[in-house]
Formats: sequence, C-alpha cells, structure tokens
Amino acid sequence: MKKVLFYLGVVLLFAACNVTEKPELQEEKANVTVCINDFELIQEPMTGGKASADEAVKKISFAIFKANGDLEYSTTQSIEDSSFGTINYPLYQGEYTLVAVGHRSSLGHATIQSPALVTFPSNYLTDIFAKVQQLSVTSTSPKTVHMELDRAVSRFTISPLDTIPSNVYYINFEFSDGGYTLNPATLLSPSSTGYTHTITVPISARGTQTEATRFIILNAEEQTMDITVSAKDSLGVNIVSHTFEDVTMQRNLQTIARGHFYSTTGSTTFTFNNTWLENDTIYF
Repeated sequence: MKKVLFYLGVVLLFAACNVTEKPELQEEKANVTVCINDFELIQEPMTGGKASADEAVKKISFAIFKANGDLEYSTTQSIEDSSFGTINYPLYQGEYTLVAVGHRSSLGHATIQSPALVTFPSNYLTDIFAKVQQLSVTSTSPKTVHMELDRAVSRFTISPLDTIPSNVYYINFEFSDGGYTLNPATLLSPSSTGYTHTITVPISARGTQTEATRFIILNAEEQTMDITVSAKDSLGVNIVSHTFEDVTMQRNLQTIARGHFYSTTGSTTFTFNNTWLENDTIYF
C-alpha cells in the first residue's frame, strides 16, 4: 500500500511540473490620435484675424507623460512633414498629460523636459504657442484628441519714423525681466532672468524704415519692465540706444515703440498702449 501511495505521489508531482501556466492576458492599447492642425488659433489680439496651426508655427514638439510623471512618448515635427500637426500613438488605459509646443524657430525644436518646463534652441524666442491637456484612456476604442494651442509670448516692436543708417549692422533688444524658458501649463516663464537678443540688419533694410521686433516670455500675465533697444555698428559698438522704462507688457499682446529712433536730437514723449489688435503704440 505504501508503494502504491508513493508511486501515486510521484505521478501527481510529475503531472504538476508539466502543467503550462497561462500568462495573464496583457491589456490591449487604444490608438490615440492627437490633432494639432484641425483647429483655429485665436490671434485677434495680435493680427486681427485667425490662422490655422501650419500658418502660425513651423515646428511642433509633443510629449505624453504618465500619471507618475515619467515620459511615455515624445516626437518632433516640421512643417515639411506630411503628417505635420497629427500624432498617432497607442496607449494603455490610464491617465496621461499631453504637452504640445509650436514655434517658428529655424534653429531646431523645443525640448519638453516636463509638463512644467520647455526650453528652446539657443534660447532663441519666436512666436510660441503651447498647451497642456489631460487625457483619460478608459477603453480600447480609438480616441481622437484636439489640442488648441495658446500664445505664450508678448512682443515689443520698434517702428522707426526715420531710416536705418548705413552703418547699423545690428539691433539689440534687452528685457530686464521675463525669461526664455516656458511653463506650458501657465504659458509663463518660471525664471526671471531677463532676455537679450541681437538682430542682424539685412543690407536691404538699410536706408529704409524697417521695423524690428522681439518676443519675450513673461513671468506674469501682465508685467512691468525696462526695455533697452540699441543700434550697433559692425564691431558691436552702440550708435544709438533707447531705454523704455516701466513698460507694461501682457501675454498675447504687443507694444509698439514708434518715433525717430535713430535721431539723437529733439524732445522725447511717450504714450503707452498695449494691444496688438488696436496697434497700441509708445510714441517717442
């Protein structure tokens, strides 16, 4: 009897060792399509009209972050890409954060480091649009998401009533506040480093009344700062410089400084206006 029980136990043990365990079924993904070109960007405060995404930006950076903050997926697109403005990516069920940034820089793509920080190539700022959007995937059914981007910058423009002298090679803008990094969730800069950028004046612009403009990411929706604009010669030496003090800048709005910028004589007066829609102007 003991032998029978022994052999029976061996048989049962052998059978147990040869049972193939079925792996748990892995949850299927849902195909998610994000469209960044099937919408209109509201540009009324800037140009008095509207434009589609491919008219407003030339580069798009896009990222998906998991609920724990880890990066799930990222990609970049240029306007030359056939799928510009449309991203397809499969996702498991769960909660995600989508981040999209569009700009016009020719130097490269923006880098989305987190849902709260975006940097730009060579710290060069152009017209910038961004959006942070939450996404909940609750089934395996295909899902389409539309992201409508908002402008993240303010703009300052010099509109001279006199012509650019032949010895002016550069125009330098220096903002005392604001920054060149972006929190896409707030559309503001997380740092108040200020921003300096120099424009090279084309030969064709010399002797004309060509405007010069620069963008800045503010630290608040409305912010007061000093802005210094300087015209420089080929060696970078100032020919003329104007400092506009306590200029009120607002996100998605521009301020234009119009006057005899290259003249060094005469009195200076200022009137402050601050909407792109109404072409508000500082006269100097």
